[in-house]
Amino acid sequence: MQWWNRRSRNQKIGIGVVAALIVVGGIAGGGQDDEGPAETPETTIAASESTSADTLAPETTTTTAAPETTTSTTTTSTTTTTTTTTTTTTTTTIPEWSEPIVLTGSGDDVVDTEVPQNDIAIAAFTHSGSGNFAVVSYDADGDRIDLLVNEVGAYEGRRPINLLIGEEVAFMEISANGSWTIELQPIFYATQFVGSSVSGTGADVVVDPDPPSGASRLTITHDGESNVAIWVYSADDRDLLVNEIGDYSGTVLSIPGAILYDIEADGEWTMSR
Repeated sequence: MQWWNRRSRNQKIGIGVVAALIVVGGIAGGGQDDEGPAETPETTIAASESTSADTLAPETTTTTAAPETTTSTTTTSTTTTTTTTTTTTTTTTIPEWSEPIVLTGSGDDVVDTEVPQNDIAIAAFTHSGSGNFAVVSYDADGDRIDLLVNEVGAYEGRRPINLLIGEEVAFMEISANGSWTIELQPIFYATQFVGSSVSGTGADVVVDPDPPSGASRLTITHDGESNVAIWVYSADDRDLLVNEIGDYSGTVLSIPGAILYDIEADGEWTMSR
């Protein structure tokens, strides 16, 4: 049973490795020195005359070859590629359903009654004819869900819809001999069970905003001529508390966590705890 409201960015980086190779080579050359023999001076001594010859200084030639250095540099070009994967998340905001949807007509008809997001909702009915007034709900596949109203003559009352998963109302079939209205209301239009008691007249939907955690005793009264039936719902359970004809007064045990009461009656009723 439903209860009311029912990416990573992976970044891969390719990293290149840079390598450099430098080769340095050198070629050196050597020199050679040559020195010729010195001439021996020839001396002639005469009786009264002396002759001296010049001495030649050695001639030296030096050749130096400068070292020739060749530098060769090889560079490896590195390309870094970055791949980024981006995931886009789209957020859709669903407008809040806050205003009733009103349908009107006369006589027999079939109307679309799907509410936004198939929320739990309230269907409020009126009929001004003198004959039979009956309303049956159906899902989107045309399967019958519930007989919501079956009265004779003028009628005014409210019933809950979409309480159970798989029983979302899509259509209503109306049998009537007069004018009618259907008002689809958000669940917060329900009568509030605040404090120790709540009361009303005819068919109604009652919500307890602070449901008891455990089972609780309820004293129920009905002052009418027709059937009085009260279903109670929690988040995961439901129970039929009363199903009688005409006047009724009694105390029953309600289920733990009771949060919604679906009351079918033709007269005044009270619930006290």
